[in-house]
Amino acid sequence: MKKVVLSAAALMCGAVVFAQDSDSYVDQSGSNHAATVIQAGEDHYSQVDQMGDNSTADVNQSGEDQTAYTKQSGEDHYSYIKQSGEDSGFWFFTTPGGDNHANVDQSGYDNESYVVQDGYQNEAYVVQSARWNDSDIDQDGTRNQAWVTQSGKDNDSYVDQDNSYNDASVVQSGDHNESSVTQDAGFLGAGYNQAWVTQSGIDNNSEVDQSGIGSANDASVDQSGDDNYSSVIQYGGLFGENAAWVTQSGDDNHSYVDQFGSSHEAAVIQSGDDMLSVVNQSGYNQTTFVQQSN
Repeated sequence: MKKVVLSAAALMCGAVVFAQDSDSYVDQSGSNHAATVIQAGEDHYSQVDQMGDNSTADVNQSGEDQTAYTKQSGEDHYSYIKQSGEDSGFWFFTTPGGDNHANVDQSGYDNESYVVQDGYQNEAYVVQSARWNDSDIDQDGTRNQAWVTQSGKDNDSYVDQDNSYNDASVVQSGDHNESSVTQDAGFLGAGYNQAWVTQSGIDNNSEVDQSGIGSANDASVDQSGDDNYSSVIQYGGLFGENAAWVTQSGDDNHSYVDQFGSSHEAAVIQSGDDMLSVVNQSGYNQTTFVQQSN
């Protein structure tokens, strides 16, 4: 392990440090790795550990007090970390596998991002701005994709993808919003689940859980206003292919959609304040449409 300092030797090795009182450590074993660390500003810390073959890590830090830790093992991984502002942290881990990609761009103050990838050809993209936002992505399987964009203050996003071919997109703007997406199971390990969550306003909460032996479940949640809550649970039967769409605007609205079985469809639209919708579907091929306003 080496501590990179501003010297002629450091400039020749490809890791350049412009910062004051900043630390960069790069530890490489195996073959054909590439690591680039650029630090401008003050009091940054970067650590890159690469094991296996053919992985690439890029770290770009500016501002003050940024922390980035990257650990890559296996083959053909790629990570890109860009941090500007103050007091942001990023942790990226890949365990034996191959061709996983992570791209994280953080600006603002005190944002945190965690990415853990285990398997092959998983992709994670995180953009965070403003302050106190947290993102956690855990991918275990093959060809899972996750996109998280958070702006505002104190937003939290959690994405957990197991098995293969799951897609999740989370966009949160405003303050104190929370999103949880869990995508699991699927016949023979192929999930093919899709979840889209968009929240704006204050104190909105969305939970999406897609699991069961069936696959190809779709969930879309769009909440604007304050203090809205949405829960979508899709426990697919043999064929899966459940679909749920939830749109809530206003304040203090609650929506619960539970789908057990296969080929169900549920659409919920609530505009106004203090409304409640509960949809329970089991069996095969049920259809529900709810629209409420005041």
